Amino acid sequence: MTAGVGVGIGLAWGVGLTQIWVAGSIALIAIAGISAVAIEDRWLNRLICANDDAFAHVLHERVPLLAALVSPVLWLCILWLMIRKPA
Repeated sequence: MTAGVGVGIGLAWGVGLTQIWVAGSIALIAIAGISAVAIEDRWLNRLICANDDAFAHVLHERVPLLAALVSPVLWLCILWLMIRKPA
């Protein structure tokens, strides 16, 4: 993901990083990346290491579940911004 973000910023440099669609895409990518590292990765590790008794409890934790549901929406918004390029 980091290399892709770097390439994207490099390509957008000529367009101008201050345009709304570029700045919005970068902000959403940062939010998605932080959410993935800070919340979803830790949750998946706890889920993998959970025994049978704790599995259901870890599976139904609300914040990681919400982050996992919001993540695809963020990426769809990023795609929309990059395709439509609103002014």
